[in-house]
Amino acid sequence: MPKKLLIIGCGDIGFRLGQELQEYKVTGLRRSPSSANEALSLRQCDGTDIDALSAILAEGFDAIVATYTPGAASEQAYQSSYVAGAKALLAALGKSGQSLEKLIWVSSSRVYGQEQGAWVDEFSPTEPKGYAGIALLAAERILAEADVPLSVVRFSGIYGPGRDRLLKSVKAGDGGTEAYSNRIHIDDCVGFLAHLLRSEKSLEPLYLASDCEPVKQTDIRRWLAEQMKVPLPFAEKAALTPLRGSKRCDNSGMLASAYVMKYPSFREGYQAVLQDLE
Repeated sequence: MPKKLLIIGCGDIGFRLGQELQEYKVTGLRRSPSSANEALSLRQCDGTDIDALSAILAEGFDAIVATYTPGAASEQAYQSSYVAGAKALLAALGKSGQSLEKLIWVSSSRVYGQEQGAWVDEFSPTEPKGYAGIALLAAERILAEADVPLSVVRFSGIYGPGRDRLLKSVKAGDGGTEAYSNRIHIDDCVGFLAHLLRSEKSLEPLYLASDCEPVKQTDIRRWLAEQMKVPLPFAEKAALTPLRGSKRCDNSGMLASAYVMKYPSFREGYQAVLQDLE
């Protein structure tokens, strides 16, 4: 019998992950109705509804990947999604009596508050300054206090097909700032999660998942402008903007798990994105 995987909050990442893991019997939960798919069974369920979640968990699963997503860019939305989701998941696990092999919670590098190009890794202090990072960290801490086989994955900025905000900004002439930015292609997000689920080794409690080359906004924007053959972005803004949120993500822990990146830097990743647009 194949192992059973539950993906809570089955959006873009979860849907792709379900398609990738052909060896699992995958169930994906979404707040809104969705049609069935060959690779996974999609069911309607609010991941913050303890009773509904408990009933589904009682069916028995070997692993859970939780990819909660806020409905809006607001403090209330982040609290209602991540914090409420973490509490509901733990309550539902207790109520259902479910025993898991793996619980993977998708978080974000927003939990770091470092600036001025400082390097961060899994052992760096977490002192987020914005409401998003505060909610994300609170959810992580709720789960960390429970007796569950937890691995938290903190993704940096996700890009890939359909995520073209940076490309549009470059075309509009925005040169960005001198702050460092970190990113990971969605194929590597999915690939790394699948790698962790397939791994027969004990997982680490925390992974910082990003590509191998943090880059200044100004540098990646100039590179993209050259690739797209559009005028170079305006640089006036760069010298005037403070380096808030400028940090560099160290992915050594991710690579130590034996994961091989599909797109080690923004160059390979965005070349693939741009080729798909041609």
